[in-house]
Amino acid sequence: MAGSLSCSHALRLLGHRDSRVLDAAGALTGAGAEASGVPGLGALTTLLISHGADAVRHVRERMAGLNRLDRTERIAAAHAVIVVAAYFEALDAVLAEDPDGPRLRDLDLGGAEQVALATSGRLPEGYGGIVMTLLESPIPLPSAHRPYEDNILRVSALYDDMTRSLVGYLGGIDRDGGASAKAVRSVLFKGMAPNGTTLLDTALERYASTFRELAAAVPEFAVWAGLLDHQATRRAAGAAAAEIGARIDGIGTGLAGLGALLETIASDAAPDQRRADLAARHRAVLDHRVLRADDTPSGLVMPRLADAYLDPRGRITAVGPESDPASDSWWSAVPVRDDLPSVIAGLLTSPEALDAPIVILGHPGAGKSKLTEILAARLPGVDFLTVRVELRRVPPDAPVQDQIETAVRAAIGEDVAWPELARSARGAVPVVMLDGFDELVQATGVNRSDYLEQVRDFQRREAELGRPVAVLVTSRTVVADRMRFPKGTVAVRLEALNEPQIGRMLEVWTAHNARGLAARGLTPPPLDTLLAHRDLAEQPLLLIMLLLFDADTNALQHHESELGRSGLYEQLLTRFARREVEKHGAHLDERDTVQAAEDELRRLEVVAMAMFARHAQTVTRDDLEQDLSALFPSGFPSGGSAPGPESGLHGTVGDAEQLLGRFFFIHESQAREDDHTRSVYEFLHATFSEYLVARLVAAALKEVVEERRHAAARRRFSQPLDDGLLYAVLSFAVLAGRAPVVEFLDDQLARHLEEHPGDRAEYRAMLTDLLAEAGYPQPHRSLADYEPVRLNSSSREAHYTANLVQLLVLVAEEPVSLQELLPRAADTTWEWRRLTSMWRALSADEWYGMVDGIRTRHLDYDTDAGYTVIQREDGSPINYGECVAFELPRAPVSVIDPYTVSIPNSGLTSKLIRSTAMRVHGTSARQFLVTAPYVVNVSADLFTWYLDSTDDGVWCELHDILHLRTSLPDHDWDGRVRSYLRIFGETPLLGRLELTMLRQAAEDFTLLGDAQRRIELAAVIDGYLARVREVVPGPRLGVDFVEPVLAALEPHIGRPERLDAIRTMIPDEEPADTVL
Repeated sequence: MAGSLSCSHALRLLGHRDSRVLDAAGALTGAGAEASGVPGLGALTTLLISHGADAVRHVRERMAGLNRLDRTERIAAAHAVIVVAAYFEALDAVLAEDPDGPRLRDLDLGGAEQVALATSGRLPEGYGGIVMTLLESPIPLPSAHRPYEDNILRVSALYDDMTRSLVGYLGGIDRDGGASAKAVRSVLFKGMAPNGTTLLDTALERYASTFRELAAAVPEFAVWAGLLDHQATRRAAGAAAAEIGARIDGIGTGLAGLGALLETIASDAAPDQRRADLAARHRAVLDHRVLRADDTPSGLVMPRLADAYLDPRGRITAVGPESDPASDSWWSAVPVRDDLPSVIAGLLTSPEALDAPIVILGHPGAGKSKLTEILAARLPGVDFLTVRVELRRVPPDAPVQDQIETAVRAAIGEDVAWPELARSARGAVPVVMLDGFDELVQATGVNRSDYLEQVRDFQRREAELGRPVAVLVTSRTVVADRMRFPKGTVAVRLEALNEPQIGRMLEVWTAHNARGLAARGLTPPPLDTLLAHRDLAEQPLLLIMLLLFDADTNALQHHESELGRSGLYEQLLTRFARREVEKHGAHLDERDTVQAAEDELRRLEVVAMAMFARHAQTVTRDDLEQDLSALFPSGFPSGGSAPGPESGLHGTVGDAEQLLGRFFFIHESQAREDDHTRSVYEFLHATFSEYLVARLVAAALKEVVEERRHAAARRRFSQPLDDGLLYAVLSFAVLAGRAPVVEFLDDQLARHLEEHPGDRAEYRAMLTDLLAEAGYPQPHRSLADYEPVRLNSSSREAHYTANLVQLLVLVAEEPVSLQELLPRAADTTWEWRRLTSMWRALSADEWYGMVDGIRTRHLDYDTDAGYTVIQREDGSPINYGECVAFELPRAPVSVIDPYTVSIPNSGLTSKLIRSTAMRVHGTSARQFLVTAPYVVNVSADLFTWYLDSTDDGVWCELHDILHLRTSLPDHDWDGRVRSYLRIFGETPLLGRLELTMLRQAAEDFTLLGDAQRRIELAAVIDGYLARVREVVPGPRLGVDFVEPVLAALEPHIGRPERLDAIRTMIPDEEPADTVL
């Protein structure tokens, strides 16, 4: 059925087949009705009012014994009728306020229209137009995913259209029949006036009243009208709706509340055998455990999904071709819904779901697939024919119908054609869940950007054949940019777990495991312990991982303060690797168990590096196999008595699938392709990958240091230092491009150097040696076949040298001079510029990651002893001179001493000036030097673009202020006023920027020759002064700076008390802090 009905269609659905209203509609549309029996406008509207009351009064009995689809149609029809009836009830009520005035029943056809009707047998054109508007216009339907206020706005727009049509029609009735029409038209005109909203308000009140009556009579209307998310609305809707809403309050598990809600409104029909079989398969999922039995440590009880699946939160909105749901920022404007299960129930019981797909988006591990599994289990088989399709297990290029039929065979072991299955639904709503669109495109690489359009076309075809179907499609959010969203699509983005949900999961875990833990002298973790690791705890599977980790020895509780972030990840991964080893290698002694667990982690490091080197969050099985073969051409080294293949652990590295299959924190996307399956892997949380990359780099660095130490101890026949592994892992991507990698690496290096302080000097020396040799061929370098992506030699040098310098500032305790960094360079500044020029050619994330991680300081360049050092970025304020003083001429120069200026270490100016410092870029440095007066006196914001809300253009503060200061006030007056307005904006603060603008305004007042323009400028300034609530404490904002400007303005401001108020806000003294 369509997403909206007309009034005439609604009346037919409700059984009013002998109505004179339908005669009018039939005459209009040529449906066979005799126009001679058509009622006039008064009789027509009276009938509509009567049918509106009847729609609510008898809707329950009209739905008795109906199936789900027919019930949905009847509810939509009842709503459509009450929308139109409420308008005419309101119009009649407004007319009744004048006891001597006309009533709706007095309206009839004009004399000329009656003659035309009698002679031609057709509706007159004017009357046909009003009938078309009243009976055939689409009536907006409420929706679970839109707020009630949105529905009111759409109904208001319909009422406006009806008013305009009536005014137009009544104005055309001739004098013989137009006395009453003229009076009614006058009332309608008052209702259309800018402040004359009496009719509209009354109509909306009548509509709201009958809307609540319908919700009370038919609680499922409250479900798909979205009335269950607000307690007050529930009470207004009636006790039945309130009772249903109460079922979904609180933090539920296993969508039990949704299941109970749908059972409450289910029909009495019994499903056929196939539908019952599908429903039974779906319900069985509720008894599955959160993790497989072989993933569960001995002594622990994994809860059932019915108990442990946390009802999700999410954002939901309509999307279309112009939407950008792949972007987190796009979703930020959409509110989070805690009542997502009821919204989904509303969608699936409303006509809206039958017109376009519903798309479920979420990040890896957010629970998209589990949502479809639990939802399929909770949809009652009597009302829904549910088919869940795992897209990884069906042919990716097949039509939607073929994919469904493949899934049905897998579910019930029977070949069933979709048309046959859909016809057997007999009024139950077919719901198809297409799970894993992202796996379709990631694993196969095929372009299925039109997939949702194919789904929409499939739905249209099925609706035209009398087999309407609802379709849900799940996908990772990041892949949403590879979809084209048809108009009418509703998208849901699942949100991370919040604190109450994490607490609810802890309650479930405690209920299942408190006794077993107590028997071992352990306790479940406190909620605060879990919240300390929120980045993991907010994802369902990773929350289970934390609980499992703590259940071993209460390690999360006992070492919470000393573990640190890096230590936590090391312990987590080590425990899970060791558990896998012990599961398959019980015969190993402790030494071999430790070594085998380390081997597992080293394999995982290669997986993480495979993604990092390719600048991706995923890696295909084929690419991983290639990397493993290149990094370990002789097979993966296994220490001592590590188990062979017969033990169940892989002793070789050729099988990526075996390598990753056992770790539940690695997600595998699969898709069938011809006669084989393609796989793509990713970590459920990016920080696992980032930690493992840092772990691999730290280990490779340590190996090179140790090899260098051993080579120095050998007196003869020593080979050139082989940095093959370090070069392999550091020459394809910059560490600083992923800030968490650097943070993890910093932590690991700090721990090692704290334990081995004597290694620091060796690390520094080795890194400077490697940097010196980085640009030259290394014929003895191993692992030359490792090439995850194809890069030329200069690009690899850029990546490698950037990473070596990043590592050097991490291991150095004090700043490193360019002379120490580049001891062999004839001109260290020139060589540094060469290196940074290569880095600047890398991606923006990598370059600015370097800028954010390394501070370049040009010291004493106001003397002849200038020198440059680099050090780790510490977040302290930026000294202007340390960034740009290298460009100062050697002769005396008349500029502000840049070493006396400091700016905050935030914002665009900070990033750009630090970039200039690192590149030693003279042109940019000179620009910063000459703009220092602006930075000191006005603002440190030099280059930020701002959006102009008036025309969607962009503007820059520095440009506007320079334009105001350097041009005459009479030039481009409109542009000048616009500059004042957007710089002042809506701020209640007076800072250096605003003070500069007030000073400029005082000057403009004296130069403007046009009195009207002085008045306009005074209005702008007065509006700003009225808003000021604080003079910002800071440099150049004391009384010596502010008072002269206020005094200059005083003759031109009509409200001098505003200036006096500001005088009381001026700080007594400027702060000692000179950061601008």
